[in-house]
Amino acid sequence: MVAEARDLAQSLKDITLVRGGIDFILTPPQIAMEMVAHLDLHGGEIILEPSAGSGVLIDAILELRDDAQVRAIEMSYNACLVLWDRYELDTRITVRQYDFMEWKPNAKYSRIIMNPPWSLDAKHVLHAWDECLADDGILVALVSKGIMWRRDKATRRLRSLVNDEGELCGGVKFREPAVSGMIVKLYR
Repeated sequence: MVAEARDLAQSLKDITLVRGGIDFILTPPQIAMEMVAHLDLHGGEIILEPSAGSGVLIDAILELRDDAQVRAIEMSYNACLVLWDRYELDTRITVRQYDFMEWKPNAKYSRIIMNPPWSLDAKHVLHAWDECLADDGILVALVSKGIMWRRDKATRRLRSLVNDEGELCGGVKFREPAVSGMIVKLYR
């Protein structure tokens, strides 16, 4: 119990903003470009972005591959309003408002890119892995550095997946807010 409390306290240091239970760490454009490069896109893929936020990852995808299509999921209605307005005329982008953890896709995706809420990062990545990633697919996620030491069941499973089915692609330090993250890449 004490160890779990310590883990939670450390996790909270990794989170910049919590509003109504939703924490949000904006992906810097240069990190978004690095993440998209790790997707190994060849052209024409339909990419799932289940934590669309402000659309930074969507923009990076389109900058590197203008023939890609993106299916974006976002829980926040206000964020969806911005995304719908921004991509209204772009037929390559579909934005849906859902709680990703309750969302079940109609089809699996060969590529998934995400910066999930860091307080639930392991659970979100595992949901994407279990429910959304196709065979021979690649999932790239920006997660809290806490995945290296947290002891909860989901984080332990994510660490095991990274060891067995993926790789760490580098650390990320944010100045504002002062938090650290990691890019993980999983192969199915």
